[in-house]
Amino acid sequence: PWLGNRIAHILPHETNEIIAEQSFEFLDKYMLSPSHLNEERQQQLKDHFDQELVQVLFEPDHEVNYRLHFRRWGDEEHEIPNALALPSGDIILTDRFVELAENQQEIDAVLLHEIGHVVERHSLQMLVQSTLMATVIMMITGDTTALGDMGIGLGSILVSSHYSRTHETEADHYAFQHMLTMGIDPVAFSTIM
Repeated sequence: PWLGNRIAHILPHETNEIIAEQSFEFLDKYMLSPSHLNEERQQQLKDHFDQELVQVLFEPDHEVNYRLHFRRWGDEEHEIPNALALPSGDIILTDRFVELAENQQEIDAVLLHEIGHVVERHSLQMLVQSTLMATVIMMITGDTTALGDMGIGLGSILVSSHYSRTHETEADHYAFQHMLTMGIDPVAFSTIM
């Protein structure tokens, strides 16, 4: 884990973009389907995310371009409520998650938690740890052609496993710290969870 953490923070952000693109394609092809949320609700949530979270937390020239996406996960009888953060800053909210949230503070609390995963580069750390040797060779040779394949690997890792307890604690700490600063009641996080 220590080495995975160090490597994840050394790699340039472009690495996150390449890997996330392939991960998103994998998730869309095998796990997710188009959202059924109406366009107005999606735009309302995106606008709030951009104006009330991203612009408050980050300088305009920050290297991560946070984007909010909506998808369905599962069939209509068994839709899964979830939020996923890709290393690029793309955050996916499932329709069922949005439906279960009782208010905007609950959604914001989870979004802050997911942003914490991006800031701490948790998904990249998981990927590096699972593919350590290939990553070291890429760093030494400078050959990035395998990054796309690693994105597929990350897509399957995100679906089949969970972040470590340490990663979850770090993301929780990030979320709680910013909830307090932004005036969001931390109870909203425990309620939605």
